Amino acid sequence: MPSKSLFTLALKRSLIEHCTQLIEQKIQDLNAAIYNAQQQVHNQEKSSAGDKYETATAMGQQDMAMYGAQLEKIKVEKNNFLSLPINPPLQSVTAGHLIETENNWYYIGYAGGKIVLNNCNIISLSTQAPLSKAMLGASKGEVINFNNQRITILNLI
Repeated sequence: MPSKSLFTLALKRSLIEHCTQLIEQKIQDLNAAIYNAQQQVHNQEKSSAGDKYETATAMGQQDMAMYGAQLEKIKVEKNNFLSLPINPPLQSVTAGHLIETENNWYYIGYAGGKIVLNNCNIISLSTQAPLSKAMLGASKGEVINFNNQRITILNLI
């Protein structure tokens, strides 16, 4: 089945590119949110009473701290994602695998949620997701029992 093999490799390449774009977009959005929060703090005019200024400044600083923490978290996720092997060993499920099952495709390595590429529904999961943990170490042909569902691993890519 060379054509299916080529399709699955192309699907995985598209998925990795898509996930990379999702991560980059999150980083851009967080940088913009931090910039906007900074601008709000800097643009506050001190009111005569001072309370409004103090409150707005404190809220802006809280927003900057929150967005900064989210930015650091997504940068760690990006580094973890980029360090995943593109072609992990095919003996058993590990991080970096695209997994074909009877009903869905799963990608273990990035919590991207449901992604549709090339008419395939792919559920992109972090390695810490319960389903990922259930699949890790399983082999092609193995049946996983998860939430009263039987999931048969058809292929590892």
